[in-house]
Amino acid sequence: MTKLNRPEPNKNEQGILSSWNKKFEQNLDMWFWLFLGLFLILAFIFFDPKVSIGGDDSEYINRAFSFIKKGQFPTFQGPLYPVVLGIIISIAGLKLTMLKIASILFMLIHFRLFYLTFKKHLPSLLLVSLLFMLAINASMLYFASATYTESFFLMIQSLFLFVFEKYFISQKKEKYAIKEDYKKFLLLGLCVFLMAITKNIGLTAIIGVMLFFAIRLKWIAIGFTLAAFLLFFGAFSLVKKYGYNVDSVQMSSQGSTLMLKHPYDPSKGKEDFSGFVNRIVVNSQEYLSKHFTTIFGLNKESKPKSSGFITLLMYAILFSGYFVLFKKSDFWAFVGTYLIASCGISFIVLQTYWSQERLILVYVPLLLVFLFFSIYYLIGHYKKDLSWLFIVILLIFLGSDLIRTARKLPTAVNSLGHYLAGESTYGFTPDWINYFEMSKWVKKNLPENTVVACRKPGMAFIYSGGKEFYGIWKVPSEDADELYQKLKDADVTYVMVASLRLDPTRNTGRTINTIRRYLSIIHNAYPDKLEFVYKIGEEEPVFLYKLN
Repeated sequence: MTKLNRPEPNKNEQGILSSWNKKFEQNLDMWFWLFLGLFLILAFIFFDPKVSIGGDDSEYINRAFSFIKKGQFPTFQGPLYPVVLGIIISIAGLKLTMLKIASILFMLIHFRLFYLTFKKHLPSLLLVSLLFMLAINASMLYFASATYTESFFLMIQSLFLFVFEKYFISQKKEKYAIKEDYKKFLLLGLCVFLMAITKNIGLTAIIGVMLFFAIRLKWIAIGFTLAAFLLFFGAFSLVKKYGYNVDSVQMSSQGSTLMLKHPYDPSKGKEDFSGFVNRIVVNSQEYLSKHFTTIFGLNKESKPKSSGFITLLMYAILFSGYFVLFKKSDFWAFVGTYLIASCGISFIVLQTYWSQERLILVYVPLLLVFLFFSIYYLIGHYKKDLSWLFIVILLIFLGSDLIRTARKLPTAVNSLGHYLAGESTYGFTPDWINYFEMSKWVKKNLPENTVVACRKPGMAFIYSGGKEFYGIWKVPSEDADELYQKLKDADVTYVMVASLRLDPTRNTGRTINTIRRYLSIIHNAYPDKLEFVYKIGEEEPVFLYKLN
């Protein structure tokens, strides 16, 4: 097996690539610390103390608070991140700024582990260029201060890759023995377990490891890894069951939604084979040609477009690199196998309805590094006269990435000034500001144990200062009695009806009308069941109703 340690296209070549590799080789650690410092500075300039109007990030905080204060174990999506946030809340209190600073710390650890892992396997020029590209990337900087799981998952994923590279690539053995190697497999089992309980898609880590060992005919290693993973997962299940009285399987709550034709309309039934094939095609275009290129400034951000040609080109480069490197390097074979498992399963299970940048962001560093190393290696070994093409592609990515971030810099600096001046809701539109004001009014004026229903309970929870709200996400029936009883069973006595924009960027008069539809069915059948209580805002107002 040929070992690739920062391979050059041709060791006897004295061209521009070889020259730059030698220059950067001398001070790799210096470049890393320089870019880490740059990232830290930019992360604070781009620091966003708000939560997203999407609501998922605020829901993580809500679950974290419930875990610490009420002992309610988080069961939806991966539980590890809310548990970690809960520990931070138990120390620092419900302070959004502290939770966001923790996200920056997670991203810094990811950056360090990423460097230590790929330092041994990338040419110096490419390593330095990719570190700079990731350090200044606007999307990475945004999620560095977001309370989504992306920053935390990137850290856990980098730990997983670091451990695998150190103990199963650099210290590779032809045969493994339990007495000699049990510590390695326990550590690997712990890492894949942490991946699995951080995000459901993290389960692909164990799949990627087992596929790699199977490809390399390491059957004993498969058994040891699986046993170590099940050991941790079994202990975790026992803690959930007997410590928190939770029997549900992590994937069950979210998995049922992923199998539906439409995530919010179960009446359309479950997806069929052709539907899953369509998901692969559509998601490949959405995440590879649209979101990936937009993240690096190669697509129009206001209205990014997907491209079948770019998707096929990326697949061609990635798979060409994988098949060429498969026999030459255990490390690149593993990274490629993990990427195929992770992105492949993601494209199968993700609803095309979602198409969000953050769903591919956790794989962007690996996609970037595998894409560029594939181009570098293929040109260096098969088309040496095209070395200039590699430099051109690298400069295009670097330039577009830098331009995208530079364009966002003035807005980020302006926002930071408002935040430092104490304007905590700066950047929110009037519909959301009215929503937050009503959330505060509810907490201040209603009895503490009053249950209030609303459309975005996580947002109301945070900006009210920690009051729990009941979420209404859909209208499950047209039957007034059923809808009314559902609220009563949840002890709901008040309902907030907001004017949240359907188009977040402008007030078109169209709003998210889920709660209006829900209440209108009850009101049409029983007008006396709803009683107006309070209103905040003249334009895009929020109403509070009492449920009699």
